[in-house]
Amino acid sequence: MCYQKITSTLIAFLTVSCFPLSAQTYAVEDGSFVHRDNTRACIVVHVDPEPKTIKEEWKDFLNDNYNFKLNGFGFFTNKDLLYAEDIQVKELGEKNLNFYSNIVEDKEGTEMKVFASYGYDIYIAPDNYPSEYATLKKMVQKFYAEFLPKYYEGEIKDVSKRIAELEKERKSTQKDIEDNQEDIEDNKEEIKELQEENEELSEKLKENKKTLQTATDRKNSREAKLKRIQEMVK
Repeated sequence: MCYQKITSTLIAFLTVSCFPLSAQTYAVEDGSFVHRDNTRACIVVHVDPEPKTIKEEWKDFLNDNYNFKLNGFGFFTNKDLLYAEDIQVKELGEKNLNFYSNIVEDKEGTEMKVFASYGYDIYIAPDNYPSEYATLKKMVQKFYAEFLPKYYEGEIKDVSKRIAELEKERKSTQKDIEDNQEDIEDNKEEIKELQEENEELSEKLKENKKTLQTATDRKNSREAKLKRIQEMVK
């Protein structure tokens, strides 16, 4: 029963996880982030995967598609604010820029904020660089459009694998139960046979005791009769 409940729970989780593949409802929105003591315009997204996964995939995505590397995340570091300074991204113009991504855990999973600047205090925003800001938003949208379906597909495969393993274990356990039940039945039969044999032996023992008593009585009777005859002869 325990295994059946766990299997049902995993199947339910699998069903829920399937929904994002066809109708993932995440929003790429406008937001703000305090950087260098001032509030800056940024792109905000809230998604299910944990921050570490987002950081790994986002870093690879930017390197593969825009040819720059984010700093602040790797084997020996795991910062919330990742950055790449003094880089060029042709989609954002010919100017060198600084690119930032703040990725932290929140109640939904992960909050990701992306912003960029062309200098110390020249940040890309909808009011001063509307085209570049829209491009920045498209970069984020493109990332999640590619990443999330693969992420949830992997989640489904993992859950399916766990379900298969659990079902295999459940069947194995069920077989053990059936085998043990057969042993119990065999033992019951053996016990029954032993009990029957014991009863037969008890009956035989009673009969033997009765025979012994009869023989003893006859012996005593003959001895008594012989003794009387001997006394009469005297």
